[in-house]
Amino acid sequence: MPVQRAMEVCPVEVAVSIVGGTWKLTVIKHLMEGTQRFGELSRMVPLANRKTLTRQLRELEEDGVVHREIYPEVPPKVEYSLTALGQELVSVIEAMNTWGSHYSSHQNSDTADPPTPQRRSLSADRPPQEDHMTETLQIRMPLPADEEQVRAAQAELAAEDFDFSFQKPEQSWEDYLEGLRREHEGVDLAPGRVPATMFLGTVGEEVVGRVHIRHELTPTLREMGGHIGYAVRPQHRRRGYATQMLRLGLQKLRELGVEQALVTCEDTNLGSIRTIEACGGVLEDIAGQPGTAPMRRYWVDLVG
Repeated sequence: MPVQRAMEVCPVEVAVSIVGGTWKLTVIKHLMEGTQRFGELSRMVPLANRKTLTRQLRELEEDGVVHREIYPEVPPKVEYSLTALGQELVSVIEAMNTWGSHYSSHQNSDTADPPTPQRRSLSADRPPQEDHMTETLQIRMPLPADEEQVRAAQAELAAEDFDFSFQKPEQSWEDYLEGLRREHEGVDLAPGRVPATMFLGTVGEEVVGRVHIRHELTPTLREMGGHIGYAVRPQHRRRGYATQMLRLGLQKLRELGVEQALVTCEDTNLGSIRTIEACGGVLEDIAGQPGTAPMRRYWVDLVG
């Protein structure tokens, strides 16, 4: 609805007419973090094509929400930031983000990754339905032929603020696979990193999700992170794959000689709570770092 027409209807419609376009709210959310260049915004909103993103930024600029600064350089440098009017939306976006997370916790039980200080976790709230699984799920390390499906999964989960593959934007598929191999073997690890393995969950030829396991824990990971995390692609949810991948991931840890596995999830993540407990998780405590959501820390006995 045009803004002028919305003014005749309701203030809420005015707000919707200004920020309700595709990706506009997501763009504003990222600009709340500070000034961004177009390329940076493109990486933050990977599902938006350049034409759409340009149009939405231009509309937000015309409506006084976003400021565009052009620097006289070669090549041209353009930065985007929130105006004073745009800053007034911060509390609105934060409230919507909280509501969206709460809603997700009631709709999605098939993604759960132990958060680290640099990463966010996804909320989930419904237990997977094992009786809906029609084919056998297996897990294996990524192969050269998996590139297209993994990139598609990354784009799908990025829309939910979830990192499916941990692949860097500038990294080639070959370098990515080599990095996974080295991480699996514990070779040339960066400070604070531990050996870890990425497994894809597959049903036939289809990649339906992934499970990532850490072979050991640092003191920091014992407090916030844990051994294992998983994710299921949106179109493959409600089939029990989340629980299957968690169980298979725990089996891989057992084969590595891990006797007790730490699995964590947010205290509000009811779906993951049920999944972890269904896989033998025993709650140790509920704790959290300043500024983060309270986390449940479960231990799963892998001996016996």
